[in-house]
Amino acid sequence: MFAFTYSAAILAIINLGFAAFLIVKKWEIKLARYLAALFASSTICLVGNALADISYTEKSLIFWAGTALIAAIFAMAIYANLIEVFTGHSITILKFALIYVPAIVLSLFAYSKYSITGTNFPFNKAAESTTGPLYFFVLGYTIILWIFSLIRVVEMRRKATVVQRAQISYIFLGFGLASLGTMLCNAILPLFGNISYFTLGPQCIIFLSAALAYTILKHGLLNIKVVIQKSIIYSVIIGAIIGFYLLIINTALIWLDLSQSVSYPIASLLAALVGAIGIPPINKFLQKKTDKIFFKDHISYSEAMYNLSLALNLNIDLNSLIESTAEELYKIFKPTGIKIYLVREKLLFERDGGPNTIKISEEDLFEILPKGDDDELFVNAEHDGANLAQILIGEKKTGEIYLPEDREILNTFSFQFALALEKTNLFERLKKQVEEKNEAA
Repeated sequence: MFAFTYSAAILAIINLGFAAFLIVKKWEIKLARYLAALFASSTICLVGNALADISYTEKSLIFWAGTALIAAIFAMAIYANLIEVFTGHSITILKFALIYVPAIVLSLFAYSKYSITGTNFPFNKAAESTTGPLYFFVLGYTIILWIFSLIRVVEMRRKATVVQRAQISYIFLGFGLASLGTMLCNAILPLFGNISYFTLGPQCIIFLSAALAYTILKHGLLNIKVVIQKSIIYSVIIGAIIGFYLLIINTALIWLDLSQSVSYPIASLLAALVGAIGIPPINKFLQKKTDKIFFKDHISYSEAMYNLSLALNLNIDLNSLIESTAEELYKIFKPTGIKIYLVREKLLFERDGGPNTIKISEEDLFEILPKGDDDELFVNAEHDGANLAQILIGEKKTGEIYLPEDREILNTFSFQFALALEKTNLFERLKKQVEEKNEAA
């Protein structure tokens, strides 16, 4: 086994974990299905490349190298399809044919002499293969799809929201680096006779995994932070077990001078025993530690509603009510700013970014209070069919998007806020009546 073989195995496990989670949890979302297919094809490419490394016969090497090539070709096709879906375009029969028919044709020659023209099995090194002319056509196919995807990304960025632009940009960047690294190591350099980096090529998929991880964590792609967390935890555990297994083997072979027939069973038994005993506590420990990283800004629904209810119930004066409400909303969501517009009073209250209250006309309202996008929250506070107030929560300071539970908190609060405004309005009327009676007396 070689260093790149182990790293390929770990990357394959991470990608397979991504694919499995997306299939089980997000199957109803079309984009998730394409992402799952992309990760699955990348996994096959990594596994095929790793098994080609450790092949000892020509047939085995050609088979696994061909399998890795087919998976890479279809990964590129799936990626082009994914970009088409993400940018809001439909997949017609013509588009489908233009993307996948060339992939199928190229795959038909993956196990032929046009793919691998020679093999070599150096002692104590990964198996080597000489690529054929097929890789030149695969390179051309990849470049065409990459340019096509770039055009779609540029088109989308002109009309997309801030969050959508960030998401599509990171996906494109991640796959661009992954495909560029793979093309360089597995197509361009081999065409010039350099196969030194052939094993490294498929592992450039790490760029895509990293880009997607960042997009999920920072820009809310598919709202699946948990899959990143689980992938990291399982990768650490698997890496630790593999490391322990290799340590036992090296200790038995080098230090204890035991034979391979004895060393390998002992190492397997001990690794299985340590895994059975150690995995649960290690998993619990890593879960606790990574929760602080992945969900440090997690909002407790019950706690948020309790604090907002206190702000509404402890303040009966209008100004105090608005100020306390804005302060609590600011603590909960940590936005760049908050705007609350009182419809009857025609008053705009701003938290960060302006004076406390501004007299404003209805004509100016549209420009000041736009409807919230994925990076903003907007809600009307209505009671008995009347719109009493409008609340706009600006972008998060962290740049993350708002999640469905964030919107649920604000929507639930808007009803209570409307009732509080009615209560405040009633109090103001009663207060005014009392003052008028006292003056008359």
